[in-house]
Amino acid sequence: MSLRATLHYRYFQSVYSRGEAAQSALESLVVKSILLRNFLCRYVIQIKFL
Repeated sequence: MSLRATLHYRYFQSVYSRGEAAQSALESLVVKSILLRNFLCRYVIQIKFL
């Protein structure tokens, strides 16, 4: 591989891994918000029926 090809490869690899990290962060955020919503719904229902 030429130096230029190596630099391009490294650049795309870093961009790709950064994109993956952002995606996993977004996914965990979505999961957390869903869990939080479920927890709040359960909490509100318990308060209503007490």
